[in-house]
Parts: sequence; structure tokens; C-alpha cells
Amino acid sequence: MVTMQQITKNWLGLLFSGPLLVLLLVLAAASPAAAQDSGAGRTDPHTIQRVGVLDLDFVLRNAQVTGKIRELLNGKREEFNQEFAVIEQELRNREKELQEKRSLLSNQAYNEELRKFQERVASVQQDVQAKRQSLDRAFQDAQDKLRARAIEIITGLASERRLDLVLNRDTGPQQNRNVVLIFRQELNITEEVLRRLDAQTQNARLVINEEK
Repeated sequence: MVTMQQITKNWLGLLFSGPLLVLLLVLAAASPAAAQDSGAGRTDPHTIQRVGVLDLDFVLRNAQVTGKIRELLNGKREEFNQEFAVIEQELRNREKELQEKRSLLSNQAYNEELRKFQERVASVQQDVQAKRQSLDRAFQDAQDKLRARAIEIITGLASERRLDLVLNRDTGPQQNRNVVLIFRQELNITEEVLRRLDAQTQNARLVINEEK
């Protein structure tokens, strides 16, 4: 028999069931970048003369809209936690009823009631896992859209400044880093990219759709 203690243990911060979520990050269309050829007038197209450096992960982490996304999803998590509290109490009450009726039911009747209860418990656990994954996907989808917009901004900035190469100074996990150890601060375009990203997403609409 699966007890409520096991349900609570398996919960571990997961979220109660329900329809899957889709977080829509609705961005206004970006202004087209100026069409400039950074290699114009050069005899060797492989010559690199102008370089930019940025930390794209820093930009995505610190973008104002990222904070809005987290706030929205945290609110949805709290909503699901409250819903789960109701279901959890329902299951506790049902388990108590079964224990009280144990001596009054035949083995067959009790086993049938127990089977139904265990199926309900399993269903709740599956729904909790599905909701957790749904929220994770919603956040990742929004981040993917934000990253795509950041890349558009970087492309436009590179065109404006006639940069031949933009290096990503990744400060993420060590195994995933693209390490740029030393560079002139004048080459760093991180703050400018972040500023433009915030400006372009300040009116972004954040909507959570629940897919039935």
C-alpha cells in the first residue's frame, strides 16, 4: 500500500497536476539591422581586424524580462502548490477512512477500495511530475526566444561597428565555457547588448496558456 508519507516524500517540491503550460513571450518585431559589409574594401576576406567580446549567458540571466518570466512562473508554482494542498488533504482523509473501514469490509471489498486508492495516488504523482516538466519547458521556451532576440541584436551591433568576429566569453559551467582570458574592455559589447535587449523587451507580453 502506498502511504501518504510516501506521497509527501515523492512530492519534494513538485507541482500538482493540471493542464500543460505554454509560456508565450511575445516580442515586438526587431528593427532590421543596417545592411553593412564589414569586409568591404578588403582584399583578403579572411583578415580579421575588428573583434567584439560578450558574455551571452550574463545577458540572458540579467535581462529584465528574465526576472519577469521567473516571477510569473513562481506565481504559477505557488498556485499549483495550493491546489496540491487540497488534493493532499483529500488523500489523507481517504486513507484514514480506509483504515477505519478495514475491519468492517470483507477482504475482497477492502482490496477493491485499496486498489482504487492506490490508482488515485499514482495518478496524482504522475500529474505532479507532468506539471513540473511543463513549467520547466515553459521557462526554457521563453529563454530560447530571448536568446534568439539577443542574437539578432548582436548581429545588428556587429554590422553597425563593422566587427569581423564576435567571441562569446561564456562564464557558465567550466566544462561548457568558451574561455576568453584577456581582452581590452573596449572590445566588450555585453552591456550594450543587454541595454538593447532590455529596451526591445520592455513591453513584451508574458502569457501562460494552459493546454487541456
